[in-house]
Amino acid sequence: MMNDNLNNILTILLAFISLSIAATALIRTHVFEYKQFKISNINEFTNMWFNINKELLNDQTLWYIYDKPPALSKQNKPVEFTPKHDVFIYLHLNFFDLVFSFCHKGKFSGKINKELWSEYDNFIKYFFKNSSRARNLAMLPELNNFYSEEFLSYLKEIIGIEKLEKEINYE
Repeated sequence: MMNDNLNNILTILLAFISLSIAATALIRTHVFEYKQFKISNINEFTNMWFNINKELLNDQTLWYIYDKPPALSKQNKPVEFTPKHDVFIYLHLNFFDLVFSFCHKGKFSGKINKELWSEYDNFIKYFFKNSSRARNLAMLPELNNFYSEEFLSYLKEIIGIEKLEKEINYE
């Protein structure tokens, strides 16, 4: 009888130890995957950013999406907007939407995310402040079908839709 009780206690103790090890492994794996997922997303954002910059290097006329193109400030030749310019602006919008969703909708909070968002938020504001064409395209009603309500609200807020509504030309 005493031997059976001892066996039962040892069995329960071993089961508890096994459960503790499994739970620890699960938690560590989850934390590791979380960190890896976050790092891989940040790396992907960086790669996307490099690709946007490569496009600017490959086609210098894309700088004309800005009202005063920083890279072409010595050349004041006006450019006619082409579909390629609009696509380039939409490339930015899609990129901004991904970063916005990652930083606002995900479970990713903390110092790194706040710093990441701060950097992108500053650039997004710069982008729209300096590109009237981008402001026009970002406010097209058709975008409601493609971007989240939160992202569009953010865009309206930074563009200052109330004061710009009169200036926007929905082509």
